[in-house]
Amino acid sequence: METPASKTKVSPPPQQEPDLKKPKMSTTTSDDEDAATMTPGGDTTTKKQRYKRRKIAIFFAYCGVGYQGMQKNPGAKTIEGDLEEALFHAGAVPEQDRGIPKRYDWARSARTDKGVSAVGQVVSGRFYIDPPGLVERLHSNLSPQFRIFGYKRVTGSFNAKKFCDRRRYVYLIPVLLLIRVPIVTGRVF
Repeated sequence: METPASKTKVSPPPQQEPDLKKPKMSTTTSDDEDAATMTPGGDTTTKKQRYKRRKIAIFFAYCGVGYQGMQKNPGAKTIEGDLEEALFHAGAVPEQDRGIPKRYDWARSARTDKGVSAVGQVVSGRFYIDPPGLVERLHSNLSPQFRIFGYKRVTGSFNAKKFCDRRRYVYLIPVLLLIRVPIVTGRVF
C-alpha cells in the first residue's frame, strides 16, 4: 500500500557548476582581477603585485677609467658597487638585501684591475626582473661608461664564476710606445 507521503516525488538537489580554478600563470602577466580584490563592504582595493625572484645572467661591458677595478672594495669606487646600486634602484634587489650579495646569490665571471675595461662580462644572481624593462631601468641608473647588453634566465644552479669555460684577456698597447726615438741626451734606446 502506498501512503500519501510516498507519492510525493523527491527531486534531486540542483546541480551546481563546479568552481573552475584559475590556471596558474607566470607572474609576468597582470590581470585586473589579480590587482583588485573585493572587501566585505563591496569596495575594491588595489593590492601591490608581487613578483618572484628569478636566476639570471646579466651580460654587460664597461670602461674602467675612474674605477678601482671590478670587485667590490669598501671605500673605493668599483664596477660591482655601481652595478649593485643600479640593481637596487631598478627594483631588482629589495631594501633588506641591499649591500649583502650573498642573499641574492651574486657571482661574477671575472675581475678586472684599476682602470681596466671589459667587454662580455657576466654576473649572475637572483633578481626581480618583473615588470618588463629591467635593462632600461639599469641604464637609467648607471653611468654612460656601462652598457648592459641584456640578460638571460638560467638554471637555479648556474654560477657565473663556476660555469665560465674561458676568459680571454687582450692587452692593447699604443704603437708609439714601441718606436725608438732619441732622447734629449742624443742616445737611442
